[in-house]
Amino acid sequence: MLERIRGHVVVGADGSTGADRAIAWAAEQAAAEHRTLTVVHALDALVAATSLWSTAPSVEAARLGEVAARGGEEIVARAAEQAGHASPGVTVETLVRYGDSRVVLEEVARTAHLVVVGSRGRGPVASLLLGSTSASLAEQAACPVVVVRPQEGWRRGGGVVVGVDGRERSTRTLEFAYEQAALRRTSVTVVNCLWEAPVEGETPMDQRLDHRVLVAETMAGLSEKYPDVPAEVQIENGLADTVLWEHSRTADLVVVGRRKPGLIGSLVHSTLAASVVEHATCPVAVVPAEDGGAE
Repeated sequence: MLERIRGHVVVGADGSTGADRAIAWAAEQAAAEHRTLTVVHALDALVAATSLWSTAPSVEAARLGEVAARGGEEIVARAAEQAGHASPGVTVETLVRYGDSRVVLEEVARTAHLVVVGSRGRGPVASLLLGSTSASLAEQAACPVVVVRPQEGWRRGGGVVVGVDGRERSTRTLEFAYEQAALRRTSVTVVNCLWEAPVEGETPMDQRLDHRVLVAETMAGLSEKYPDVPAEVQIENGLADTVLWEHSRTADLVVVGRRKPGLIGSLVHSTLAASVVEHATCPVAVVPAEDGGAE
């Protein structure tokens, strides 16, 4: 299965409105990058059986799996049709797998180029499952993950906003942001947050200058690699998640990084990514420190 989707844009489908938005976003992304789009639906046998039994108690237990599988195929077929409408000409493949959606999507993320999910599912139980799926992927996936928020529309004209800490580990996150801006022919706003008190003998102006220098060093070479992407650096006061929430009101895409598990500060940074995913009002991309996905 992993080789089948190597280098693809993958989108999770469950038949919900939130997933529909993710499918449209993923289809446009795949078309822009000239990549195949693979629509994946995870069949949780227990959840499917419980749902079917509660709505159709006359269905024999032996047939529940067959009925659930047929329902999964209908979901991905409909999703493939939606993707074609969103981006005519995009190549779409489908995949139905048994298993927890988190496990299935984390598995495909090992070779996928990008995984796209909605942030809420269908129904009170399903919404919790898909919510936990997007959170789990944002924290664990080997490739970049885009979570499409439930708000209508994502073309707001604010370009791509990326949060960085001005250190070398932000390089992959920054480059991903530039790549997305180049695809969309829009700008990048590089945001670095200043919230700690200045050290003794240092003024707030000195601190801002220090942060600007760090960010400039991290950005070195990207302007040359992406000469058509306008870039602006903003050093802002406040907590990073709060600042990025505000930017998401007008941005087309917010990009944040995620530390490798085990590194000092990884818990804090994972919490930042989860917080931005939960509260942003535009699609959010979470980029692992080292991209394990296929190029």
